[in-house]
Amino acid sequence: MKKALILLVLTGLVGGMAAFALNRPVTEPQAPSTPLYFNDALFETLAWAQVNQVARQVSEQAAERRYVIDLIGQRDHGPAIYTRALLLIADGKLREAHRQFGRISVDKIPPALLYTPFRLARQFSEKTSNPYQPLLVAAANEQKLPRLLRARVLAGNGQLEAALTDYLGTDPASWRQIDMTNFAGLLRHAGLAPETRRLLQAATKTGRLNAQRLQLLMDLLAEK
Repeated sequence: MKKALILLVLTGLVGGMAAFALNRPVTEPQAPSTPLYFNDALFETLAWAQVNQVARQVSEQAAERRYVIDLIGQRDHGPAIYTRALLLIADGKLREAHRQFGRISVDKIPPALLYTPFRLARQFSEKTSNPYQPLLVAAANEQKLPRLLRARVLAGNGQLEAALTDYLGTDPASWRQIDMTNFAGLLRHAGLAPETRRLLQAATKTGRLNAQRLQLLMDLLAEK
């Protein structure tokens, strides 16, 4: 879980910012071409649409990442708190990241950014229910999430047919371990197994999978 979640953050797969309004298509905003300058003023006014840009800019540079973590500190500004949590994940401090996410009111987090705190809450929360799940599932059903993220959420919620429909429109290069787990579940579903098998067989021929994931898919397809 720890390695998988860190990988999701470092590869930018925690979900791009979805459009908030129902009548707008789900798109990921283009990050400004000019790198952000990290100072107090930035993190006092940071916009949600800038969160992923900050994380991408510093997540792989340990010294700068820790500088930004300290610079944000215990500010009360939601996007800054969320950014700090992402950088803590990249630093391997998942429990602290979970605590940071918990400082933000769930209904203030944009739909496409709910998935990472959802996964951490599933691992660390002592509550019987995951506070992020209702809004995350609602966002998936209302088409407010990017397709791959929507497929993951729907599969986790038992909406397998809808999840498979979304997976059919995703790029195999973006699949991660959680998707392999979901595919295994889809292959066990009698009604969905044939279409899932066709999807995975086609994916193995695209050249879009690294050797490890290609082998995982081949192993799945070999199971009876």
